Parts: sequence; C-alpha cells; structure tokens
Amino acid sequence: GRQMMIKIFRCIEPELNNLIALGDKIDSFNSLYMLVKMSHHVWTAQNVDPASFLSTTLGNVLVTVKRNFDKCISNQIRQMEEVKISKKSKVGILPFVAEFEEFAGLAESIFKNAERRGDLDKAYTKLIRGVFVNVEKVANESQKTPRDVVMMENFHHIFATLSRLKISCLEAEKKEAKQKKKKKKKK
Repeated sequence: GRQMMIKIFRCIEPELNNLIALGDKIDSFNSLYMLVKMSHHVWTAQNVDPASFLSTTLGNVLVTVKRNFDKCISNQIRQMEEVKISKKSKVGILPFVAEFEEFAGLAESIFKNAERRGDLDKAYTKLIRGVFVNVEKVANESQKTPRDVVMMENFHHIFATLSRLKISCLEAEKKEAKQKKKKKKKK
C-alpha cells in the first residue's frame, strides 16, 4: 500500500509547489494565507502520523511557503527604502504607511487563531522598524512639506492603525508612534 501511496503522492509535491508559486506570482500576500493553511495541514498530519509520506511532503511544501512569506516581507521593506518623494509635491500619508495598514489588516484576519502567529509577529517587528526608519528619512529629506508635518501625519496614521488592530506584539511601537507624532521642540 505504501508504494502505491508514494506513486500517487509523488506528483503532489511539485503540484503544490506550482500552485504556491502561482499564488505568489498573482499576489505575494497569498503567502500569508498559504502559510496559515499549510501550517495547519502539517500540524494535523503530524498529529495523525508524523512519519507519514503526507507529513513529509506537506513539511517540504511548508518550507517553500515560509520562504515566500519571508520574501514578501523583505520586498516590502525594500520598496519602503526605494520610495522617492518628488521635490515639488506635498508629502501626505506615505504609500508604505498605507500599505503597512493594508498588510496588517489582511494578516490579522488570516492569522486569527493560527498556529504560526510567531512568524507573523517577527514579520511585524521587521516591517514596523522599516516603516519608522523610512518615515523619518522622508521627513528629513522633504522640501515642500515641513518635517514636523510629515512626522505628525504619518505617525498619527500608524498610531491609529495599531490602536485599531490591537496587535499585541507592537504595543511598544504604538507608544513610540504616539511620541513621534508630537511636534519636536526646536533645539
């Protein structure tokens, strides 16, 4: 029976990997959903039979999914670093601040009660650092909009997002955002 199973399942791993690659191409945020789903399947399969072919196959596929998830996070950070603000236009809410809000909203709905919450929390910490650093960078380089205004608007938005989503691993960052949106006294 085992040989038969191996024959049937042998084509499943590449199929699953193709599906995952496709999902990732369509939208890298799909890797969030896949990470949660695959983790759950692996967790279930391992509880039934840790040594089974299915467990092993799903475990291998999960590694790919996790790699895609990590890539999705580092791409977001790279895009923040590459944001160019035109000297002529006013700076409002920065695109990556709005994107963080969208990402976090989506992630919270997908990771509700998920086994892999730890992966998301690690990702949040990396992302929010990137957001903070790059908001300050843009604020310092901004010519049309005063630094204080850029800081206030963007950190207010981040503070509001974190307050609304209640992401417990980012409590400290929520407080920090609240501090950063206050007008700095000129030395």
